[in-house]
Amino acid sequence: ARSEAFIAYNFEAQPLWRDGFGLAPRRWGWLALALPVAPVAGLLATRMSRDAGPGLILTGWTLYLLPLAVSNARYGSDFAPAASVSFALLAAALVRSLTPGRPGLRGAAAGMAVAAIPLLLWQPLQRVVPFAAGSLAALRGGSPVTSSEWGLSRTVHDFVARLRESTPETKGYLDPSQTPEYGIVSPTVLGFIVNRLGRRPTLAGNFGPYAGREGLEATFRFYGARREDAALKALRGLGVRYVIVTDEGEVPDRLWYRLHREDGSGRDDGPGVGHFRLVTESSRPGVPLGALRGVSPQRVEIPFKLFEIVPGARLQLEGEPGQTARVELDVETPGGRRFVYRTAGRVGEGGRGLVRIPYATTANQDPSGDAGPMVAAALGPARVQLGDTRYEVEIPESAVREGAVIAPDTGSAPDDPRPDPSAPPDVQRIPAGSPPGLAATGNSGTLPPAEGLPGR
Repeated sequence: ARSEAFIAYNFEAQPLWRDGFGLAPRRWGWLALALPVAPVAGLLATRMSRDAGPGLILTGWTLYLLPLAVSNARYGSDFAPAASVSFALLAAALVRSLTPGRPGLRGAAAGMAVAAIPLLLWQPLQRVVPFAAGSLAALRGGSPVTSSEWGLSRTVHDFVARLRESTPETKGYLDPSQTPEYGIVSPTVLGFIVNRLGRRPTLAGNFGPYAGREGLEATFRFYGARREDAALKALRGLGVRYVIVTDEGEVPDRLWYRLHREDGSGRDDGPGVGHFRLVTESSRPGVPLGALRGVSPQRVEIPFKLFEIVPGARLQLEGEPGQTARVELDVETPGGRRFVYRTAGRVGEGGRGLVRIPYATTANQDPSGDAGPMVAAALGPARVQLGDTRYEVEIPESAVREGAVIAPDTGSAPDDPRPDPSAPPDVQRIPAGSPPGLAATGNSGTLPPAEGLPGR
């Protein structure tokens, strides 16, 4: 049933006329309005030909596939050949009916009909034409890539390759009897490619609820979360370490939007997203997933980003009650993009407060050096402005992985054996042996069974 979240989200399973005109113009152009009369073409063909067989076959073909194509967008490809022949027959019949006894005008009328085709198919042609040159080149035996611009497939493949480089190997890829050390939250449509090309386990994938309902429901709760605490709660107990975000339109109240569009920075002197730090991202402009549903541009600067869930270091503030502390860090991505991560916090009544920061400013690399170029890293100390006071603080990787408190006077992490009361259980502390920059976020024993992570 389309009331199920997975089906409601899957654009291929949607009817053409959902929410008004819906998918129809993007898939069929203005010819979508003529789809209901396509079976008439076969009946006309039986009258125009001495052999009624082909016309009857065409009628049966269109009558069978038309309801499927209208009710489920994925069947449009199956219906397209019959629809093309039907529309051609209908156009020929229309030309003849408009020029009875005037054979001289039929050529002009036929030319006008042909000229109208690009107008009728303008919207779907916009999606196809950019890739036509590559297809023609492939047919001639050449390289199918003739444009410097990337389509969705190449965009996704590039990102997943970077994901694999920037994350540690897991158990169970070729042995389902083993349990992976962690999972990744990804849009369901990316599940199989992350599993196969990235060789990483995902909570949910292209099979939706048929490969495990718990992971699918958690995935939808995460992408639907408006607050950071709600997103973390959705993933609690599932051993998730990384999340993938992409452009899905103008939805600024969603957490994924803040991560993808704003790199998790705070808004208007508000706190930033403190438990998610950028690991890697698409290497160049490309097509985001939102373009499939028409809610995003066909090309954006950074189509996909990968974030790691961390406890986050807690920077201690000391000042006058009510004062606002503003914190900034310069961060550089593996591809060389630089941005400023901003967050803020307020001093409480006792003259103290805390600001959570997900990035380390020292030792934010794999000690072996293997992961160094592959993960985003801060370029220097955190800059703090508290009233008229300005100072810099170094944040150790251990503090980010353990949720430790950083004292403002020395920048060192004081002995703080207490658990972080504001962090969900899964991000309390990361084992000291985990590689910096590739650290685990789940406690051992919280991972789901192997069969709960489809397509390892």
